[in-house]
Amino acid sequence: MVFVNTEKISKRQNEERILKMQFVARDYFNLAERYNYLSWIMCIVVSLFVLLPDKTNSLFSTIIPVTIDFLTFVAVYLVSKYVTKAAKLRNYVDSYILDIGIENYSDSKKIDMFNIVNKHFSKNYDRGMIQIHNTGFDNPPGVKDWYDVSRPLEGAQAQFECQRQNIWWNGEVVKKRIITSFIALIFLVLLFALFVLLKFDVFKLIACFAGVIIKIIERLIENYKYFKISSEIDGAAKVIEINPSKEQLDELQRMINQRREYIVLEMNFYHKKIASELSKRYRDILMNKQKF
Repeated sequence: MVFVNTEKISKRQNEERILKMQFVARDYFNLAERYNYLSWIMCIVVSLFVLLPDKTNSLFSTIIPVTIDFLTFVAVYLVSKYVTKAAKLRNYVDSYILDIGIENYSDSKKIDMFNIVNKHFSKNYDRGMIQIHNTGFDNPPGVKDWYDVSRPLEGAQAQFECQRQNIWWNGEVVKKRIITSFIALIFLVLLFALFVLLKFDVFKLIACFAGVIIKIIERLIENYKYFKISSEIDGAAKVIEINPSKEQLDELQRMINQRREYIVLEMNFYHKKIASELSKRYRDILMNKQKF
């Protein structure tokens, strides 16, 4: 383990290969988000087949819904695939930048990851170049200066400050996600209730809404796990705030890494809208701390 301070963190996080990895990780998360929206849309489309008359041609009443269900399954698989890939890349970035758990990565594993990064970056070169040269203050927000290290800190305090930023940002963006998810859930419940009130066959309703019901249950389970570990992360951060030890930092980072692997996605359009504002707000927090 090498000695870490905010100056070294700043240099490491802005190495070109690390910036490229950050861009690819972000792109993978965004791809997962798009496939997630697509899976929801297809589930809702299938649920609307309840409106078809009983005597509808089997092509419309059976074959098309089954085909859409299959495509939904593919989209859900791709969501999981891209979240896993994105989390692995971002977890390595943190390990390298903060020098926490970097010994867990073999040379062959690192080579494989950077090969994936270079391949994806070359296919998305123009967007990638914008991302690696822009900071969170720019439009569009980029990945340069990922952690705000304008406040000079040494050792464990420097590492913990970056972890604290991760926790703070997560707490800010999750508020909007909760509101949006709650509104969407109410809409789906009201849609189901409307069909019940219109005296549609209950068994037909359940069959048509099966995909939506499974998606809701899946989301509830995943969000429960996400908020449970978020609560543990918040509690751990408060405990170690004064004098963090290596063991405590390792455990906190393990939980942060695990949270990234849950399929609970940020909203990219919202992140683009508020990234500059949140970057400025956290910079103010750091400057106020520096005065004391």
